Order: sequence, then structure tokens, then C-alpha cells
Amino acid sequence: MPGVTTITRSYATGASSYHSLQAVFERRFHSGLGFNVNTTWAHLLDNAPNINGQNGNGVGQVLATQKFDDYGNGDLDVRNRIVVTGNYALPFGKGAHGLRGALLGGWRTNVLYLWSTGMTFTVLNSTNVSGTSPGGSADRPNLSGDPFQNITPIFSGAMQFFRASAFVAQPAGTLGAERRNPYHGPHFRHWDMSLFKEFTVYRETHLQLRAEAFNIANQANFSNPVTGLGSTTTLGALTSTLPSYQPRLIQFAVKYEF
Repeated sequence: MPGVTTITRSYATGASSYHSLQAVFERRFHSGLGFNVNTTWAHLLDNAPNINGQNGNGVGQVLATQKFDDYGNGDLDVRNRIVVTGNYALPFGKGAHGLRGALLGGWRTNVLYLWSTGMTFTVLNSTNVSGTSPGGSADRPNLSGDPFQNITPIFSGAMQFFRASAFVAQPAGTLGAERRNPYHGPHFRHWDMSLFKEFTVYRETHLQLRAEAFNIANQANFSNPVTGLGSTTTLGALTSTLPSYQPRLIQFAVKYEF
């Protein structure tokens, strides 16, 4: 077969493990109040990372021990997540008539709050120091201490998330001691809230005035820090927000129900 220059072999050695504890506390709507609190406490482990079809965790080696060397926290390992939702019919103006009832009665508010731990990340060398990847994918370095102690900023334009000096390239031809995805990025927080009032127009028809606030606390949600050892001036720094992040947004709406 003289025209064949490359033969690719693919084989499956992936393994994963997911465990979680899920809990819900709910108060069904009664006397104007209803709310739901749910939480998930979970842990995902696997040895088959994939980020848009590319290696992003120092994997890609051809060693027979790859399935053990790269077994660690999964790319989607979200340890804790809490969601709170609630709806409350404000008691003001109950039983009132006339102008007082029209102004004070019929107000409602609802809230949605979300908090979760950040996504996993791995600090990588600038090159494939171990020499175990045919594609030359960057591999994982050694550790010289706890990266979350004695944090010293090295980039004045951003917050420092971990200590850059805790990571050093291993000797050439050896594997680094850092495990895959051992760290989690910044927490995610989001709080939405609305206030609305209904006016009866005719029989079953209603006019609703709404004021809605998204990310009402205006909390910034950051992407994972810079993780490449070649980034000597920004390693460990938070330099960008999540693509889904939006600053506080307030909008007003009129809704007619019939």
C-alpha cells in the first residue's frame, strides 16, 4: 500500500464515576407565599477529557499508564450548586376598596438566586516537557507548595487567584506531579428579582405592570484564571469574565392578559 502514509489507531480506555446528593425543600404556594430551595452536592471523576475536540488538561500521552495518570476531576465537575426561587403576594391593601385598594393591592414579587462552585482547571507547562505526546501538547508541571497560600499579585490589572510560584516545570523526560483538574475556579453567583402589579380591566382580563432586575447585586462572575506557565506576567490572574456574564440590567414591561 505505497499510497498510505499514516495509519491512525483509536481505542477506548475511558472510565468515569459520578456521585451526587440532591435535596429539595419546597413550600407550595399558600397564603401568598411559595418557595423552593434545591441543592446538588456532586463529584465527577474521569480520565477522558475533551475540550472542543482538543486536549486541554495535559493529556494526549501515548504511555500505557495514561488511563491512570489522567484520572481526576472531570471537566464538568461542579461540586456544589444551590438554587432558590420564591414568589410572594405582598399583603398590603388586602380587603381595601376604592383608590386605596387599587394602589396598594395586587403587588407581587419573585426572586431567583443561584450559587455554584467554579469549573475545574489545570495549570500547564508551555511545552510538552515529558515528551510523551506525539502532538506536542503541553503537559502538567510539578508543585512546589500550596498555590492558595501566600498569594502575591504579579499582574496589577487583575486579581490574583493562585500563587504562580507554586508551579515549576519538571525535569525533561519525566511526568509532572500535578494531577488533572485539581482546582476549581471562582464561584458563580446570580440574583434576579421582579416586582409586578395586576389591575383588573374587565372580568378575567388583567393589565400587569412589571419591573424586572437581572443580576440585581451586580456581581461579577469571572472565568478561570490564566493557567499557562508561559504567561509569566498573568499566571494565576483573573483577567476576564464569563462569556455569559451580564452586568445589572433593569427593565420595565406592560403585560395584558386575556
